[in-house]
Amino acid sequence: MSLEDNHPAVVTIAGLDPSGCAGLAADIKTFEALGVAGRAVASAITVQSETKLLETVWLGSELILKQLKVLLEESDIKYFKIGVIESLPVLRKILSLIRAYDGNAFILWDPIVSSSSGYKFHENLPDRTELVSILKQISLITPNIPEAEWLFGQGYTNGDLFEFSNSAAIILKGGHQTGSCAIDRLYADGELSEFSGERLNILKRGTGCVYSAALLAYLAHGLTLKQAIGKAKEYINKYLVSSSSLRGYHTMVA
Repeated sequence: MSLEDNHPAVVTIAGLDPSGCAGLAADIKTFEALGVAGRAVASAITVQSETKLLETVWLGSELILKQLKVLLEESDIKYFKIGVIESLPVLRKILSLIRAYDGNAFILWDPIVSSSSGYKFHENLPDRTELVSILKQISLITPNIPEAEWLFGQGYTNGDLFEFSNSAAIILKGGHQTGSCAIDRLYADGELSEFSGERLNILKRGTGCVYSAALLAYLAHGLTLKQAIGKAKEYINKYLVSSSSLRGYHTMVA
């Protein structure tokens, strides 16, 4: 049964940011601005403001799965986003539930390692063997450069990313590059595609969350992956210039 009228249903599984700038709040705001019916499952509760993050309280996998199950029972959901998550074993349990519900669902993982204020959610490197196994159940991952180094190693190369992209498509976000352009690189199906945009040296909270949520929303509307990447880059650039503070606004960029 679906409760939607002309609005595709999507789910985000992420952390609760009380300031409303990142995580679940940022995802839901983006979904609403782009005309998809968003649902939110909390993976963690954080103690933070717009400028600092003091503590993360991880919710156990049992509670995460309960939140997700009740949504799956009432809505026809084909698109899922997973943000900050406690560990690969917890991620595996979430993926198993989604795949049991719909083996063809599109699952995007935004592998958040640290906040924009510098707080580190994870100190230890992931087990690469387990990572490869888990990536086989994911459709797309969207790391920035530091996150890619955490996932794939400090000395990763294009060849390394092609190897990992045999399991899941990879978008390597270019926000941490230098130069006048920010180039996102898509590794998928043995091919490299580049998406170039103007580099805006503007600091905003939650930009990674907004970008990946916008990407998922465009996919839910039926755009191809490459089309959705292009539109998500446009959206995030409009979000960056929407205010002069650390908080961006979505009503101005829809």
